[in-house]
Amino acid sequence: MASRLPVVVAQNALRAGRESELEETLVAELIFSNGLDATLIHGLSQVAEGSTDHLCLSGLMGDFALLSWEDANSVAEHLNRLGMSGQLAYTDPATLERRRLPLTQPGPKKIFLLLLHREVTTSSIMSELQVLLEAQNVQVISLGGPIPGKRKPIERSEDKNGERSRKACCRDFTKGRSFRNILFGEASCFAAIRFELCVRKPSHPHR
Repeated sequence: MASRLPVVVAQNALRAGRESELEETLVAELIFSNGLDATLIHGLSQVAEGSTDHLCLSGLMGDFALLSWEDANSVAEHLNRLGMSGQLAYTDPATLERRRLPLTQPGPKKIFLLLLHREVTTSSIMSELQVLLEAQNVQVISLGGPIPGKRKPIERSEDKNGERSRKACCRDFTKGRSFRNILFGEASCFAAIRFELCVRKPSHPHR
């Protein structure tokens, strides 16, 4: 399943003119973009501890993008004030300047800060978000996983009536395999076995 990237838009405190127009255009673009989930909050300087906006930020368990009109150092200060943990990296969509800023509470979560100002455009911001989304969708393949086309034959076990035993079949199939390999590496084989077991008629039908 493709990953989704939450995008939090922190509004400008003035809410007028060019800033307001850019925010409205961005939110409209995000709503109709695949894989990007828009959330609108007040400017970080206006977010108080325990507020709805604070709960919204702290409720994001995975990586997310944060769009803010405040400079990177101010954003880091507000995130620290709100007790947010993770790794903060910011990008200026206009100049493509990139830098990392430490948070007081480090953690595995990545917060991608995109700076908003009068020189940035909607297209430049959306392009950066698409790059982040594609990076989220990159899958790491284990070197110890099954080799395509070289699956071990599935042994058949029979009960006293010469019919396949469901328990023995599942036991033979899962022997020596990890749960991840069963779900992904040999899912088609497992589905075929389960289908055959489901459609097999009972040997002693009810009279």
